[in-house]
Amino acid sequence: PTFERAVSGMIKRRSESSWRRIVDPAVPRGVKQGYRAPPMHPREFAGELARKVFVDGADCDVVARLYADTFFGALGEATDLDFNDLDWSDADAEAFATVLPLLRRVERLDLGGNDFGERGYEALGAAIREGAAPALRKLEFGFKSERIASAPLCEACKARGIGY
Repeated sequence: PTFERAVSGMIKRRSESSWRRIVDPAVPRGVKQGYRAPPMHPREFAGELARKVFVDGADCDVVARLYADTFFGALGEATDLDFNDLDWSDADAEAFATVLPLLRRVERLDLGGNDFGERGYEALGAAIREGAAPALRKLEFGFKSERIASAPLCEACKARGIGY
């Protein structure tokens, strides 16, 4: 269910009683609000699919295209995205930074309450500095994160006129 898991993480509301939170051993157990992994870049998703076994090899390309279409429809067109309180780590922030350039219309992005450290904030700052999420006007990363937010992220936001 690689495709279904990836897509449901993009489009379903999170819930502390979600099926994935209850039965998936990969889901962190300390997350109170429900869990969603960072969305995968369509190129990364296609790479993961290429390592799977398909009865018909053409199906791999079809599923990769379906994921990309869903990604661009659900996230590429969204203006308000909420990924707060998911206990994302530096590695999650780095993964999310790779999809930021594809979020063409997002104006408000909430990443508050996650467990980013300096490495995660630097990855996000580099993406913002390079022009990712061109319509972004407000980046929220919450009180927990403000104490350790790296200067590169704050500077990148200030340079682009993005409130935080």
